[in-house]
Order: sequence, then C-alpha cells, then structure tokens
Amino acid sequence: MRTQNVYGNKNKQSENTEWKAILAKNSALDKNSLILRVKGKIKKVSDHRRIVELKYYDLKWWYDMFNILIIFISGVLTIIEAIKNDLDVEELDGYEKNFFKLSPLIIATSIGFISSLMKFKRYQENLEFIARTTEKGIFTIYRMKKLIEDLHFANDEEFKKKKQLYLDEIFNLYNQTQSELQKTHTFKEIINYTHKLNKIELLGEKNNVINENRSNNIKRLTPAIEDVNKMKCSIGNINDDTINEEDLSENFSFKHPTSNTTTQV
Repeated sequence: MRTQNVYGNKNKQSENTEWKAILAKNSALDKNSLILRVKGKIKKVSDHRRIVELKYYDLKWWYDMFNILIIFISGVLTIIEAIKNDLDVEELDGYEKNFFKLSPLIIATSIGFISSLMKFKRYQENLEFIARTTEKGIFTIYRMKKLIEDLHFANDEEFKKKKQLYLDEIFNLYNQTQSELQKTHTFKEIINYTHKLNKIELLGEKNNVINENRSNNIKRLTPAIEDVNKMKCSIGNINDDTINEEDLSENFSFKHPTSNTTTQV
C-alpha cells in the first residue's frame, strides 16, 4: 500500500511538471505572437510615416519657393519705387514712362496672386498638420518599441498586464495614428510617393553594396600592402660591383625580413 502511494505521488508530480511545462510553452507562444504582432504594426506606421515625410518635403519645397519669390519680387518693387521717386516720370520717354507706371501695378498684382494661391493650396496648414501627425507617429512607434522591450522581461503576471495595456491603450493610439496619417494624402499620392520611396531605398541598397565591396577590397589589400612594405629586394648591393649567386637566377626573389623564405616574382 505504501508502495502504491509513493508511485501515485510520483505520477502526480510528473503530471504537474508536464502541465507547468505546457502552460509555460503556451505563455511563451502568446508572448512571441504578441511581439510579432506589435513589430508588424511598427513597420506599418514606420512605412506610412516615411511616405508622409516625402510629401512634407515636397510641400515645404514649394512653400519655400513661393515665399522666396514673393521676397524677390517685393525687393524689385521697392527698387522700382525708389527710382520712381527720384525721377520725374512725366519728363521720360513713352516706354520708360509706361514702365514706371505699370510695373509696380503688375508686380503688386503678382504678389497678391501668389499669396492667394498659397492660401488656396493651404501649404502652411498642411505642413503643420503633417508635422503634428509625424510626431504622433514617432511617439506611437516609441510606445510600441517600449512594449516589446517590456514583454521580453515580463513574467506571466506582467505579461497579462502588458497585454491588457496593449488592448486598452496602445492599440487605440495605433489606430488614431494610422487614421491621421491617412488623412494627409490621397490614394494617388500614396502610389506616387511609394514609387519614389522604393527608388530611394534601391539607391541606398546600391550604395551600401558599393561601400561594402570597397571595404572588403581594402581589407583584402591591406595585408598585402603591409607585406610589400616589410619586404626588401635581394638583387645584390647596388653600391657593390660584385654579383652574388642569387643575382644569376632567372627570376628575382624577395625576402621577408622576418622569415628565411623567398618568394619568386
């Protein structure tokens, strides 16, 4: 009877051990699946943010060009007005007289037209909105990366809390960020900027391959260059008229100063 109790306890202990192992394995699978899920969302936000940044740079370029054009035209208008005040326009010829009368009107109209175009295209508002959305995307990526790092060191209890945090807070932040990023561009712009982004990435990969090949070639050539610098030529003493037996060989030989071997050239 006692023997049966001992075997029964051993069976229960083995069953408990197996059950704990199954639970630990399932917990690890849940943790890994959540980590992979969050990494996928990080990639989506990162790719979307880069596309939005490309649009931001394009809008910023046009906005700066229009502002520079307004500054330049305003400077020209100021110069013309200053010259006009120093001259008696009525005494000038017909062409010069018409120039000083009409040019300020044309330049002022051009400035008003460019300013109205900038307001119609809403460059400043779009740039501010894209900047805020991009910052929110960066913050969302930061929160998700921190979640991944916490999951790597979390036990079962902490994992449940982090999982609930992801469902209640971080996933909602991810949805808000994605929706705001989508508001910054149209479907056609997504296609154009995705194509542009792919070209930039291919160019970057090509440069990385070129730099890697150059570094590998330098690594291969460096030992050879060092060996050549350490070698000395044994073709006889140029200050001595005598000829050594080595010099009568068909090929010259190079001796390494630290070894007794010779290398045929």
